[in-house]
Order: sequence, then C-alpha cells, then structure tokens
Amino acid sequence: LLILVTWLVLLPILILVVFSAPVHLTLLAAFVILAILLLIRWYIPRYWESFRVCFTGSSMICERGVWRTVRTAVPYSRIRGLEIECGVVCRYLGISVLKVLLDDQSCIRLPGVEEPEKTRTFVENLVRG
Repeated sequence: LLILVTWLVLLPILILVVFSAPVHLTLLAAFVILAILLLIRWYIPRYWESFRVCFTGSSMICERGVWRTVRTAVPYSRIRGLEIECGVVCRYLGISVLKVLLDDQSCIRLPGVEEPEKTRTFVENLVRG
C-alpha cells in the first residue's frame, strides 16, 4: 500500500516540482516527501502492534494507541454479541476484524485477528460463564 501511494500520489508531485521549481525547492520537496514516507513506515507497524486484548475473570480489557494509549475495560455482562468483518484486503492477508457489540449499542473493534472463529468461540465461552 505504501508503494502504491508513493507511485500514484507522491511521485507525480515530485516530478511536477522538479520540472517547475528551482533546485533548492526541488531538494526541499524531496526531503519532505522522504520524511513523510519514513514517518509512515515507522508508524504503521507500531499502530498494529498497539492493539492488545486481555481477558480477565470478569472483564475484557482492550488497549490501543501509538502516541496516546486508550484502555477500555468491558465487563462480560455488557457484551451482547460478536461479529466478524472481513474485507478484500483482509481476506487476502488472512486477517479479520472482530467486533464486540455492547449493550449500549456501541462496539469495540479488534482488528488483525488471524483466527476469528476460534477467538469468537473463546470470547463467547467467557461471556456465557
């Protein structure tokens, strides 16, 4: 995805700058684009690694965030259902999103689940007691 964004978005902008701007602006644009790509390259793995779920005796604790960590504790009694979402890219990568539906009509999304059926069965068994 990062390569696709580079080729389709950033490279045409850089080519336009190269042919229409002075050399010092061209170098500045190249360094800015390189910095953006390196930041994206650094951020994406940390974003996916930041999702954590812990199942305790009475609740499910979800934690996420790279720069600002958000921790949510949900008692099993508030869980009303579980859904599995799987788009085209997720299906290709072999991962899914497990949605935990709560009693107040909100949901908690758990992306990157590799074995969604096993995880769903595990959580359902915890919720039932």
